[in-house]
Amino acid sequence: MPELTIGEINDSSPLNTGGREDVQKFERKLLKEILSFASKKRFIYAVDGLRRVGKTVLLKQIGNRMQAAGKSVFYFSFDSKAHQNPMALEQILKHFLGKDRAGTIILDEIGKIDDWGGILKKYYDRTDASFFISSSAALHISKGKESLAGRMLNYTLPPMGFDEHLAMCGWAEKPGIFEFSRPEITTGNLAHLEGFLSKGSYPELAAVDDAAAIKKYVRNSTVEKMIFEDIASIFPVAHPSKLLEIFDYLANYSGDFIHENTISSAIGMSAPTVGDYITYIEQSHLARRVYTDANYAIMIRKMKKAYVASASIYSNCTSQFSRGKLVETAVFEKLAPFSPRVYFDAQKREVDFIVGGKAGGIAVEVKSGENVSASDVPGLIYYMRKNNLKDGFVVYNGPYDIIEKDGRTVHLLPLSTFLAADEIILGNEGN
Repeated sequence: MPELTIGEINDSSPLNTGGREDVQKFERKLLKEILSFASKKRFIYAVDGLRRVGKTVLLKQIGNRMQAAGKSVFYFSFDSKAHQNPMALEQILKHFLGKDRAGTIILDEIGKIDDWGGILKKYYDRTDASFFISSSAALHISKGKESLAGRMLNYTLPPMGFDEHLAMCGWAEKPGIFEFSRPEITTGNLAHLEGFLSKGSYPELAAVDDAAAIKKYVRNSTVEKMIFEDIASIFPVAHPSKLLEIFDYLANYSGDFIHENTISSAIGMSAPTVGDYITYIEQSHLARRVYTDANYAIMIRKMKKAYVASASIYSNCTSQFSRGKLVETAVFEKLAPFSPRVYFDAQKREVDFIVGGKAGGIAVEVKSGENVSASDVPGLIYYMRKNNLKDGFVVYNGPYDIIEKDGRTVHLLPLSTFLAADEIILGNEGN
């Protein structure tokens, strides 16, 4: 296996020779979070997430920021298979640390190298260098956690949110904070919503309007590469084509209850293997299951829904497009940090999302239309009454409004305002 030359290493980034990376000025929210912590404590900062959501740009922006602060900064990407080996990693680390043993070293897609965690531990412990690393697969990063216990902080860069999409598109109005305890405080309807739903997860698509090009980018550059390259290289996947079929099923039925036996019959694979494959998809951030609102022992045996990771993925990967599923997937994406559950009872009364854990939590229903009445949300009103909740919430395509029913208030929240919030605060759960 040929060694890298010093020229090849240095030429891999202008940062390696005192220059700056030419990257977009727009910065993801996670950048500020990581740099705030990194300014106080030396760690190995690891970033994972879907392909094409901006991990490489984020790392290069970190490099530019660190360099501007007077640090020696070095960068190398292991995206090429020719460099995905322990020998190359050792050589690169020795070269960078030979220049500055207290420098900032950025290693993009390091997770594709066997035993990267053990190698990095050796150099982290013997020097004063700071490390920033990335991988497109969460399991690549988690495999290094054991050898790097106490030395590594892990972050997941999510698909770009509507608030970030607006900022990237130059929207002048600063997105605010949405509080469930003050739902009437809104910023009004905002532009760019449809563009966000179709492509907004991906920074590189902000200026692209060709629907066919967008679909090809999302399908080929994200989904298929993750399934056939990332997941298949980590998990015991005997049939990658079946893995894609399962993902397509989840995309078509995003927001629906899923059953392993149904999928098993549809694609000709055993139900236990289907369950394993869904787990692989979930651990790679392409989709996520949402369980019923019950204790954990019961929850894992009960029905569950599945959502693909973003509205943009749904929009470009489903063959059975539904506006309702698109909107519900977008709301799920916004609520995902709160680990939402679904309410569903024996009488088939349902509430799309329950967030928070006190006294019934906060109940959120999603509708894709512009008009909602009490008769459209019987499950929500039942759940409010059952759990003595004074307030419930519906995210829909109309303006802010309220519905009064049996002494309880259903707040109708504009979809664009809800998605555009820079931060969501649950507030008083179980009011």
